[in-house]
Amino acid sequence: HVPDLPLSLSEIDAIRAQIERCWNVPAGARDAGNLIVEIRVQFAPNGQVLSAQIVEDARYQNDRFYRAAADSAKRAVHQCSPIKAPPTKYERWREVRLRFNPQAMLGL
Repeated sequence: HVPDLPLSLSEIDAIRAQIERCWNVPAGARDAGNLIVEIRVQFAPNGQVLSAQIVEDARYQNDRFYRAAADSAKRAVHQCSPIKAPPTKYERWREVRLRFNPQAMLGL
C-alpha cells in the first residue's frame, strides 16, 4: 500500500462519471468553443464534498460562458455528494482535480 501514488485515469474517470450524471450543461456551452472546466474538489472519507473550487479564476471572472459552465459543474459536484470511492485509497482521492468538458457531454 503506497498512499502517495496518484489515482489512475480510470479511478479519476469513475469519480467524474458519478458527478457528470448530476451535471446539466448550460445551453450556451454548446457553441462556446473550448470550455473545459477544471475543479479542485476535496472529499471527506465518507465521500462527502468538503470544498469545490474552480481553478481558472481569471477566466471565471471575464467569460460569461465559462462562468455558466463552471457554476453548473460546481453545482453538480455538490449535488452528487457523497461519491462512491474506495475507502482504502482515501489518501489518493481526498483531493482531486476534475475536468469537465461540455462539448464531450453533449456528444459534439
